[in-house]
Amino acid sequence: MGGFLKRTIGYGHRPLLTVFWMVGVIVLGWAIVAVGKRAGLMRPTWPENPPAWEKTSYPELHPFLYYSLDVFLPFVNLHQERYFWPDGAASGDCVIFGGRLGIRGSVVQYYLWLQIMSGWLLSAVFIAGVTGLIRNE
Repeated sequence: MGGFLKRTIGYGHRPLLTVFWMVGVIVLGWAIVAVGKRAGLMRPTWPENPPAWEKTSYPELHPFLYYSLDVFLPFVNLHQERYFWPDGAASGDCVIFGGRLGIRGSVVQYYLWLQIMSGWLLSAVFIAGVTGLIRNE
């Protein structure tokens, strides 16, 4: 636990160090969701069972500004996660810099679960570090 606190908040003496970890997780989530979107893995999820006769419109999926922040920040709801989630059973290809990248929906899904847990953990550590609850004298 000491190594984790050293790297994330400098034992309470550098709580803003956590912000760099947060930005890293959010940027990586942005890249993974953007690749998932290009590969066609992100599926509309709400409402779960719309009536067949009703045309349902969804907001546009924004991988960075909304989706990655929405998944990461535990106390903020930007309503992107509510409308979209990767299809864990699907797979697709994405062209990046002229090359094809195959990706599975389950990989995107697992990363997003990890990002949600990271958001809770890093937010709590950040708050504890800023308020002085964690400090190694």
